Amino acid sequence: MIDETSTLAEIAATAAGALRELGYDPVVVGGSAATLHAPEAYRSADIDMVIIGGVRQNAEVIDKLAAIGFALQNGMFFHKQSPYTIEFVPSPVMMAPSGFCVPLMS
Repeated sequence: MIDETSTLAEIAATAAGALRELGYDPVVVGGSAATLHAPEAYRSADIDMVIIGGVRQNAEVIDKLAAIGFALQNGMFFHKQSPYTIEFVPSPVMMAPSGFCVPLMS
């Protein structure tokens, strides 16, 4: 369960696990991946995710994230108990030499 004490890593893992239940392959990217890799060096305020291969139906993703407490507003998912938002980046993601990409295991 996500609450005000949940970390970025815990929330990302919870969301990724929920999406895996639908058969998707979510990956955390961008600043949130950097935070997971080196939390002492960078702190992200949101969770950027890409779903490898894209989304079959937006409604099933919205419903699944709603089941764990997220609501879609202006293209981002907000949770009442957490300061972290989730935003989906279009697939495929291109990696910069200095970029990070961390698959999450729940």
